[in-house]
Amino acid sequence: LLPESISPGAKTRIVGEIYRDLDSTLRGNSQLGKQLRDAFAAAAKDGANPGGDARVHQQAIVALMTGRARQALPAIAKRVINEWTHSVVAGNRER
Repeated sequence: LLPESISPGAKTRIVGEIYRDLDSTLRGNSQLGKQLRDAFAAAAKDGANPGGDARVHQQAIVALMTGRARQALPAIAKRVINEWTHSVVAGNRER
């Protein structure tokens, strides 16, 4: 999504900001938090039983997190890149 001419340092800062915003968004999602607590509780309960398949629970938790991240990522990336673009354009106008 970024122009080819962008410096590696700027690219790193933008990507870092996208990941920070994604992390904040996921942490702030109370519904996701409840689903994760329920999934971890089910995994702990199943893990206490002989023959419980912890791998199934791990896969479900990973699928839940990656699904939510994939849903949120496009909007977050667009917002961060738009903010960066506006600040670059504004800085160029001031000069």
